[in-house]
Parts: sequence; C-alpha cells; structure tokens
Amino acid sequence: MSKITITSGLGHGNLGDDAILISNKRTFLDNGITDIAVLSPDPDKARKLYDGNILPNLGRLFKEINKGQFAWSWRLSQAFYVLFIIKMIINALRMSKNKSPVWVSESEREFLINIHSSDAFVVCGGGTFTDHYYYYHIASELLIAKALGKKCFLGAQSIGPLRGGWSFMMLRRVFRDTFITVRDNLFSREYLTGKVRVRNAQIKDCVDDAFLLESAEKGTVREILKGEGICPDNIAKYGKIVAFNARAWWKEKGQNQHLKEMLIKLLKELNAKKCYILFISMAKAGDNVSQDADNGLELISEAGMSNNNNIGILRKLHSPQEIKALIGMADLAIGVSYHFNLFAITQCIPTIGIYQDEYYKLKTLGLHNVFNNDKYAFDAGESYDKLIRLVNEADEQKEYITPDRIKALSVNCCVAAKMAARYAKEGG
Repeated sequence: MSKITITSGLGHGNLGDDAILISNKRTFLDNGITDIAVLSPDPDKARKLYDGNILPNLGRLFKEINKGQFAWSWRLSQAFYVLFIIKMIINALRMSKNKSPVWVSESEREFLINIHSSDAFVVCGGGTFTDHYYYYHIASELLIAKALGKKCFLGAQSIGPLRGGWSFMMLRRVFRDTFITVRDNLFSREYLTGKVRVRNAQIKDCVDDAFLLESAEKGTVREILKGEGICPDNIAKYGKIVAFNARAWWKEKGQNQHLKEMLIKLLKELNAKKCYILFISMAKAGDNVSQDADNGLELISEAGMSNNNNIGILRKLHSPQEIKALIGMADLAIGVSYHFNLFAITQCIPTIGIYQDEYYKLKTLGLHNVFNNDKYAFDAGESYDKLIRLVNEADEQKEYITPDRIKALSVNCCVAAKMAARYAKEGG
C-alpha cells in the first residue's frame, strides 16, 4: 500500500494551514492514498483537529531536545541546530543504504523511519518560504527526505520575500529536482527562476490548495451565529452584508495609525449605507481569536458604533468549512488574510484585499491577479479616497469572478498532492 508523508502547519494556530491540509487529505483519499502521515509543529493540538497519524515535525523535535538550554545564546542555539540537522542527514544517508540510524532518540528514529517508509514527501502549500516564516525546519525536512531517496513535492506556494545570500543558496540546493507548485500567477515562478535562480526543478502554476474547500451547510451557519449571540434574522433585515477581516497592524512597531483611521472611516461609511458588518477571525488559536475580536471591538468603539445592531463579531473557534460558509453570507468582503479573501472570491463575492508590506503584497496581488482583478488589491499606505472608490466599485468584480472562471481554475487545485499520489501508486 502506498504511503505519503506531508509536513503541515496543522496545530500552529492558523486556519489557512488547517484548510490546506483538509484539502490535501481529501485529494489523497480521492486518488487512492489512505496511509498518510502528517508532521506537525504541535502534535497534541493537531490531534484535536485531525483524525490520523500525526508526528512531531523537525522543529518540534529540536525544541524537545534543546529544551531551552541555549535560550541565553542565540548563536549557540543555532550552532546546536546545525549539528542536529547534520546528524539527521547523516542518519538518513545511512538508512538509504539499509544501515540503522545511530546516536538518535526514539522520537528521532520514528521521524526518520516514517519518511523512509513513505513513497513521497509533500510540503503543504502556503506562504512558507519567506522571511516572515521560520522555514529552515521545512527546508531541512526536504534535505532529509532527499537523503532518504524520496521524491519531494511542494504544495501551492507563495515564495518570498527573502533576504538573499545564504537563503538563496540554500533554496537552490533544497529545490533541486523538486516538483514545485506556485499559486500567484507567475509572481513566485519569476521570483524562483529570477532572483533565487532555482534550476533543475519542475515549476507549475496553480491555485491555492484550499481553492475547492467545501463550505459547511447553511443550517450550521444559523447555529454558529446563535452560538455567538448574533440573531440571523436581524442580519437579514439589512440590505447588504459585509464580511470584515482586520489585523491590528497599527499596533506593530514602526507602523502609523493611517490604516486604523481609514478602517474607522470605512466602518462609518458602511454604517451610513445601512450595511450589516460581520467581523471574522482567521486565527485558530484561542488567544489569537480573542485578539482579533478585541481589534474589531477597538475599531467599532472608536467609530462610535459599539451599541449598533448592525455589527457582529465572532469570538469562538470555528472550522475552515464553517468560516467559509459564514463568509458566504456576504455581499462584499474586505480583508487582510489570504484565505479570508480566497474563501470570499471562490464564492463569487466581490473582495477588497488589503496589504501593507512585500509579503502580504505578493500574496494579495497574486490572488487577485489569478482572477485578473488586481485593481482590488489595496496598499494600506494609499489614500482613503482610493479605498472607498474600490468599495463602491466592488460589484464590477462580478465580471471576473464567475462560476465558470472558478470551475476552469479548479482543475489546477492540489496539483502537488495529485502528482505525489500518482508517483506513489506507480512505485516511483
């Protein structure tokens, strides 16, 4: 029986990671792969979300070994990590020659045996290889898988920005002879082949792995809203529903209040138009959900709308399918999160995506560019006049985000998982 090992952010606290893994698992099952091992940064949390074989990823293994003993010295901690990776790669090479691993703990041995017994190694899609994310663990997992002789596949990625130098050199080595899918309509392909100068890799353009994620049923939505203290019948009284996803970038070091002031003005404008505004969190971890909700409360308080009946804020944990169904109620979506915007666009909902830096710019522009409507990717540093103009013109997007367009794009969903399944079933 064929086996796949997939490394994922499941359990890390990001709802987008959960959505991507759910979609990949379904693809593997649809293609006859039932033996699926998942590497997670937090296996205990992941087991509460996913029913299957879950193991600690490389970063988690190192954390268990290190136990903070070098917390006082970043350089020593990094040196210890490099030695740890070298040990794991050496043992992977030994195992590829049918020799037993040495100088490893039981959990390290289990990690190596799991990949060794797999037919292919898959990295879940997302904004993984970027300076915003500690991607060295995943890069090291790829090196270990390759040392074990495994074919490697990358789910739909947004690549960059990266500092260059060492990062570029390492990724050129890691991505060699790898099947890479990118999700942002040429942006990451150009970054990989131009800036990073990756060679000898197969790169294919596709859509995000969660593109075809199914929504929860409408009846479930009513129950969720009631559980949040929101009356569904009250929402129905308003002419337009706006799904809102805001990150408190104004609280970050070096960020000014421009975005916050614009969002407050926008809320007042939507309120004057008698819209119902539903704040939706894309965080999965409890603390982050509360923080997102608190950010929404801060905005509506400063907008003088705390007692309004046309405001709803989600404060509880919900699955990706439930969140997608909640977004599906809206007539307009305004958000920062990549998967918030994706869930809206794939339901033909006009969407304004907001970004503030190169990382979010790549993801937000890339998503809108897939639908030829990158005009609606808004730079947080631009003027409020432009933002409100985009909001007023948002319905024009219906020309681009149509059911036919979504159907045509969907054939390129979870491409890496499909290729890995085919490779595994054919015995490599």
